[in-house]
Amino acid sequence: MIFYVIANKDSARAYVEALISAGHAAAREPFRADCLLYDIERPGRRREEIKDFLKGHPGFIYPHAPYSFWVWDGCYQPLSVQCNFVVSEAAKEIMHEYGYPYRVESVGFARCAVREFQPKERGRLLFVVPRVLGNRSYADPAIAIEVRRIYATLAQGKTHFESVTVCHVRGNLEILGLSKINEFKYIVTDPRHDLQPTKNMVEIVNRYDVVVAIGTAAYLAIAQGIPTIMYTTHITPRTIGTQVEHFEIYQDRVRYPLDIADLQISNVLDVGKEPNHNVEEWKCANIGKDFDTDTFLSIIREYV
Repeated sequence: MIFYVIANKDSARAYVEALISAGHAAAREPFRADCLLYDIERPGRRREEIKDFLKGHPGFIYPHAPYSFWVWDGCYQPLSVQCNFVVSEAAKEIMHEYGYPYRVESVGFARCAVREFQPKERGRLLFVVPRVLGNRSYADPAIAIEVRRIYATLAQGKTHFESVTVCHVRGNLEILGLSKINEFKYIVTDPRHDLQPTKNMVEIVNRYDVVVAIGTAAYLAIAQGIPTIMYTTHITPRTIGTQVEHFEIYQDRVRYPLDIADLQISNVLDVGKEPNHNVEEWKCANIGKDFDTDTFLSIIREYV
C-alpha cells in the first residue's frame, strides 16, 4: 500500500512511522497514492484538493492537535472520510454527540509517551504563552487578557518559586505588550520554522516542576506526568471567523480541573507534590493511553 500524508510539522510522525514499519510506503505526490492521511480541512485550495482526492480514494484524519476533535463542530465542514482518528474515547463520544457524520476511532496519544504523575520537590515553574495571539488570531481575545494577568501575578509572586521561565513565540511578548522581567528566564520558540515542535516542547516541559500552559503544550506536559495547571479552559473553542456550536454538550468533560485563576500564587507549587484525583480522571478521559499502532493499522487495512 502506498499512502500520501499531508503533515503538520511532526504531528503525523507516529502514524507515518507505524505505516512504514508495517511495510507500507509514502508517496511524494498524491496521484501515486492509494489513500490519504491529513489533519484538518480549512477552507481554501488545499481543502478542494483533498475533496477531489477523496472522490476516488480512502481518506483518514489524524489529530491536528490532541484536542482538535471540536473543529468539526461548526468550525469546518467535514469531508467524507473512512475514519477520523482521535486521541481518546471521550473525544470519540463527543464527536458522535455533536453530530459528526463519519467513523471515529480512538487510537491513543501519539505525540509522546503517556507517563504516570511525577511528584516534584523543587520550585521551577514554566509559563507557556500560546502562539495564537495577534493578528487573525485563532484565540479568543480573553486569552490575551488572562495571559497578561498571569504574567503580572507571577511577577508579583516570583519569590515563591526557585525560578520562573516564560516560553513564548518570537514576537508574542511585544504583541501582548509585556516587558521582560530581570528575574525571569525566557525561551523563544519559532513554530513556523521548527520542524520538530512536539519533540522540542516535550524536552522543554520535562525540565520543570510545574507547567502553566494551554493547548498542545499543556497536553504534552500532562501526558508526560508533569504537574500542570491550565488557564481559560472555560472559553468556547474557536478558529478564525467562527467558534464551535455545541460546547455546552461537552464543556464539563474537557474543562481541566486546575485553573490558575482559582489558585493562590503561594499554593501553585502544591500541585507538584502528589497526584490530584480530578486531574487523573481528566487525564484518563482526555489523553488516555499510548498510541495503539495495531488498532490504527487494522482500521487502515479495512479500506486499503
